[in-house]
Amino acid sequence: MSGWKSAKQRKAYYKANREKAYNWRKSWKEANSEKVLESHKIYYHKHAEQERIRVSIWRKANPEKVNAYKATRKAAQKKVNDIHTSDDRWVLEEMYSLAKLREEMFEFKWHVDHIVPLSKGGRHCLTNLQVVPEYWNLSKGNRNTDLFIGALNGEQDDKDSQ
Repeated sequence: MSGWKSAKQRKAYYKANREKAYNWRKSWKEANSEKVLESHKIYYHKHAEQERIRVSIWRKANPEKVNAYKATRKAAQKKVNDIHTSDDRWVLEEMYSLAKLREEMFEFKWHVDHIVPLSKGGRHCLTNLQVVPEYWNLSKGNRNTDLFIGALNGEQDDKDSQ
């Protein structure tokens, strides 16, 4: 962008023409996707250690987002993922936050569990997830489809009693 007299003038132009500047950048990036990709590769190569540190700090600060991402990615690889919208992802992150909060309150681990296990044909969707104690989830494995509340009340799934 030659012709600018100063950085201050350029900044004022972008501030006054935000939408126009955004559309210009977007169209330039689409037309020059290889250049953009190459510049990102160069940046990350030069700043690899800083990026590792930044990502590590973010992961430690956002464990529920990391866990939600991992679970969704695993389900997507198995082609059983039904969490697509930002609202669904937000609710999933809240479930992992709830598990973390319960760990702090009760001083034992909690898991976000699939009611019908993925290995038994279950889907990775909000209606098939529940927050349960780690010991209950690990003992249940993929053998049954009990709801945690039902298990507490002594109810049995028909499949378990056979």
